[in-house]
Amino acid sequence: MQKVGVLGSAGVGQALATGFKKHGYPVRIGSRAPGKLTDFSAMNGIESGTFADVAAWGEILVLAVKGTTAEGLLKQLGGSWTHAFKVLWK
Repeated sequence: MQKVGVLGSAGVGQALATGFKKHGYPVRIGSRAPGKLTDFSAMNGIESGTFADVAAWGEILVLAVKGTTAEGLLKQLGGSWTHAFKVLWK
């Protein structure tokens, strides 16, 4: 299965990451502040990292941030994400 990187660490991102893992996908979750995911990662066995690290690792990327945050995140990542992005707006 392809590696899934979820970019967004709030409830939607955590739910998506957990769901992908439940269905057998290797998954990581990215945040501006990956340290805030320590408990989530320990409970679920899902590695966390920066947005850039997770975007570089994933073969499928899911954007799970507020729409007002999305543009800045995509600019921050540059072109490193264009290989396989799936977008979810909340």
